[in-house]
Amino acid sequence: VGPSERQTMQLNFPAASPPIPAIFLEDMLSWIQNFASEEGPRLIQDGGKFAVQNTFYPVSTKLLNMVKNLPGNPGLAPGFYTPRVQLSIGDLQKQLQELARLAKPIEHVITPEPNFGLPFELSGVDPATLTVSQVPGTFGYVTVRGNGFQVNAAINFTPAIAGVTTLFRSETLLVAQIPKVNLPVANTRYTITVTNADSTLSSPLTNSLTVNP
Repeated sequence: VGPSERQTMQLNFPAASPPIPAIFLEDMLSWIQNFASEEGPRLIQDGGKFAVQNTFYPVSTKLLNMVKNLPGNPGLAPGFYTPRVQLSIGDLQKQLQELARLAKPIEHVITPEPNFGLPFELSGVDPATLTVSQVPGTFGYVTVRGNGFQVNAAINFTPAIAGVTTLFRSETLLVAQIPKVNLPVANTRYTITVTNADSTLSSPLTNSLTVNP
């Protein structure tokens, strides 16, 4: 399966549970490579056991689910069914299964920090400007600082950006993981808010992030 076929071969997963959105084969393979070499190690280094439980393991199982459901895709190129490609896909599935097996039992319970009466508010965004062409790998990362963040808080962008994952770091720090493919192709300024787990909404940081092509 050559490079041009991988870039145009769209994968659909009609039988997957939970549902998996369509993705090009090249994007899936690039995601797996980036997760194994850059994204996964960075998550473990930055977030420790908490990141393994809440981000690393869910992503690894999602990638495994994609690979397991590859045979059910309609319209795959004939080259996909050659013995060499099938052996490679089988080996990739085994490695992802082992990765998920090792990550699953790792847990960390966060002890709630004392409530010092700090208001729920946003104080800043880093970086203030994100240039898509300079973003390595599959995702861009935006750090949101403030006070009063809760586990399972969600970072919101206006205009909306699809597929954003919010990574909880502490009561004062959240990280937005943004799929590079969903970043705009024209200069865009974003207002950022945070919705806490108890559904409270922060005041906005108006035009606090600029995304350039």
